[in-house]
Amino acid sequence: MLRNTFLALFTVLLQFRLGWPPKRKHTEVRQGSRRCFLWIRPIDPGKGFCMRSISVGSSAPILHSAASAAAAAPQIPNTTSAPSAVHKATEAFVADLPWKWTLIGWFGAVHILTLVALPFASWQNVGIALVLWFISGCLGITMGFHRLLSHRSFKTSRPMTWFLALCGSLAFQGGSLEWVARHRMHHSFTDTDDDPHNARRGFWYSHFMWLFAAQEKFDSPARHKAFARDIYRDPFLRYLSSSWSLGFLQFFLLVGLAFVFGWDAALWGVFVRICFGYHCTWLVNSATHKWGYRTFETNEDSRNCWWVAILSFGEGWHNNHHAQHRVCRAGRKFWEFDITYVLIRALAAVGLVWDVVEPDSQESLAE
Repeated sequence: MLRNTFLALFTVLLQFRLGWPPKRKHTEVRQGSRRCFLWIRPIDPGKGFCMRSISVGSSAPILHSAASAAAAAPQIPNTTSAPSAVHKATEAFVADLPWKWTLIGWFGAVHILTLVALPFASWQNVGIALVLWFISGCLGITMGFHRLLSHRSFKTSRPMTWFLALCGSLAFQGGSLEWVARHRMHHSFTDTDDDPHNARRGFWYSHFMWLFAAQEKFDSPARHKAFARDIYRDPFLRYLSSSWSLGFLQFFLLVGLAFVFGWDAALWGVFVRICFGYHCTWLVNSATHKWGYRTFETNEDSRNCWWVAILSFGEGWHNNHHAQHRVCRAGRKFWEFDITYVLIRALAAVGLVWDVVEPDSQESLAE
C-alpha cells in the first residue's frame, strides 16, 4: 500500500513510500464481474506496453494492448448530466474507504504554507517558482514522466532519461514508478471503476479526492511494479522512486534556496511551486474530462481544454492524446500550441532525442 513517511514543519519531508514486493508472476485485477490475472510486459519501443491476461477458469491467454483493454473494460453509466447524483454517489463511495490521513495532512500543510508565502511575493520569488515549475513540470512531469516514461513517445539516451526523471521527482508527485503505473492504469481503463481518477465519479473526485481514499488496486506496489516493470528494472529510476530520495531532493532544494535567496524564496520555490504544480496536473485529470471540445470520438469523456493546456505545458489537448496516446504531439490544429512538443522537436534537431512518434505513424483509435 502507498505510504507516506514523515511530515516536519518548514522542512516538510513527507513523501510517498513505495515498498518493493516479492517476486510475483502475476497480479490479479477485476473487470466488472470478470476476474483476470495480468502479466505486464516491459515496454516495446514500437508498440508501447501490453498486458497478457488469462481469465479464471480459462486456459487461453489473451494478448491485448492498453487500447484494447480500455475498449474491453466495463463502461459505467455517464452521469455527468446529473451532478448532484454523482456527488452523492461519490461521497458514499469515498466514505466506505479508509482515508490516508497523513497524505491529507501533507496536502493541507502545502496549502497552508502556500498561503503563508503569498505576502512575501516579489519578482524574484515568483521568478524562482516559475523557473522551478518549468523544470519540474514541463521537463519533468510532462516530457519525462508522461511522454517518455509512460508512453515512450520518443527515445533518448539513458543519462537524458535519468535527468528528466530527476526533474519530475522535483515536482513531488510521487516517484516515476507509481506515477507511470497509475497513468497506464488510467489509459487502460479510462473513466471506469478501474481508472484511478475516474472522472465519472465527479470533478472533485478526479481532481484530488481519489488520492485521499486508500484503494488497494491503485496503491498496491505489486500492481505498480506490474504496470511499470520497465521503470522498476532501471536501478536509478527505482532509487528515485523511493521515499528517502524524494524527501532528500526537496530538503536540499529547500535548504539551498533558503541559504542563497532567503526563507521567503524557499517557501515560494518549494511550497508555492509544488501547490501550483499539483493543481495544474490534477486539472488534466478533472477539467479535461469535463470542459472543452472533442476532436475524436473516443470511448471515454476526454476533451481538449485550451486553458489547461497553457497551465500544463500542452497536456490540456487531452482528447487528442487519448485518441493516440503514444503520439508525442498533443496539439493537432494550428491553434493547439504544445510547448513540450516544440521542445522535444528542438532536442531532436540537435540529436538529444530521436524516433519521435508523430500522428501519421500510428493508426488513430478514433479512425
